[in-house]
Amino acid sequence: MALRPILAVDTGVVNRLVKDEHSEPYLVAILLSFDVRVPEMTVGEILGTRDSAMRRNLLAMCRRLLGGGEAMLPPHVIIDILVHEHHQNPDAFDWTRTGIRDRPTEDQVHKGSLLDDEELSARQGDHLFKLQRAFKQCFQQPKEMRRANFEAEGKKRPDTFSEWLLHERMDGGHFWLSASSIYRAALRYRAGLRGKSISDTTVVPDTLPSESALKRVHRVMSTLQSTCDGV
Repeated sequence: MALRPILAVDTGVVNRLVKDEHSEPYLVAILLSFDVRVPEMTVGEILGTRDSAMRRNLLAMCRRLLGGGEAMLPPHVIIDILVHEHHQNPDAFDWTRTGIRDRPTEDQVHKGSLLDDEELSARQGDHLFKLQRAFKQCFQQPKEMRRANFEAEGKKRPDTFSEWLLHERMDGGHFWLSASSIYRAALRYRAGLRGKSISDTTVVPDTLPSESALKRVHRVMSTLQSTCDGV
């Protein structure tokens, strides 16, 4: 029996399904055709909706979507788990076997315990606004630096994200440097949770994963993804 493809829905999809009065056929088609994933981030953004009636409708839609799937852990937690599993045993690492289901979020959505907490919703909304502003600032400087680099090298700046990614994944590209930095940051984060010193090289190695090692993992993940897509 063929596996159904997985469809992860962001807040925009949930909003559209709620606000479009003709969305019911599309919702039914989604539930029949896909294994749905509702990211914790989606639920968190909905929680920050100040309009209590809209928040109720959005969470009700999440409950319906979860009837055809499950919730997903936050991205930073997923990265932490994947890095830890790979670091523990690189040769046996298989990302397709990593559990990323978020049962506590599912329970909160099904119980409706978040519906009427206006104070919590206000705090969440403020927190998300600050995160969005920090996110934009975080990427603005690197964006300007990369633009300056393209100009200095006399190269045309990529017009799309796909073109940019292709360029950055070349040998020595920024993609691999970023991946190494994220890898080490995740190890440092987990070490801190365990009460370990981040200067302990048995916990957090001084040497970042090499570009060749990261490429091997990337090739394996891409091959497995292609295999899964073809099932």
